[in-house]
Amino acid sequence: MHLFLLFLKSNDIMKNVLGRKILNFLKILILPIFFIGFPFISYYYLKTGFNYQLSVIEEIAVKDSTSLDVLAVFDAERRELLEQKVIITCLTQDQESLENFLKLFRDSQKQFGDRNDLLFVVYANKFDSMERFSERVAALRRPEEVMTVEVDAEQYANLRKELKVADSDNLVLIDVESKIRNYYNYNNKEDLAKLGGHIVKVFPFIKSPEFEYKPSPEK
Repeated sequence: MHLFLLFLKSNDIMKNVLGRKILNFLKILILPIFFIGFPFISYYYLKTGFNYQLSVIEEIAVKDSTSLDVLAVFDAERRELLEQKVIITCLTQDQESLENFLKLFRDSQKQFGDRNDLLFVVYANKFDSMERFSERVAALRRPEEVMTVEVDAEQYANLRKELKVADSDNLVLIDVESKIRNYYNYNNKEDLAKLGGHIVKVFPFIKSPEFEYKPSPEK
């Protein structure tokens, strides 16, 4: 019995010694993680975010410039509606795929809140049914953000030439100063993901109303 108690006591001592060793080991392990690991991870994410912002700035660097007259197809009333707008022009003869894109555009309208300085301009040429397309536009969250311009084959070709749109692209992002920022294809998911981020960067800055303190009159 005495030997058994002695064994239990020695076993407890071994556990305590082992426990202290494990605790010391964990302390030695945790300190480098805390002082080296966390700062490194923070630096990595900050650098990744910084590099992403740099890449976006490079992507939306001015590619060329155009004019509101060209975008309005030399229509004075239409030109007035284009002033001070971030414009996404769409040049395609594929009505069906464009209507599918409009569904995505409807969802993206929520992303930009209630801004009134974004305009999606569709140059319609060889569409099967303008009536059907108009119905798709009317179903949008804010249909007033879409302008449809019917153009003939020559005007369509001239627009693509003036805006320097490659055959593989069908969308052009243009800022409020009529500068071309980038080109996209709405059938390319990566292009659409970029377009959403680019629009936010191109939007003009909206200054918040200044708070004016008015002390209450003394009684």
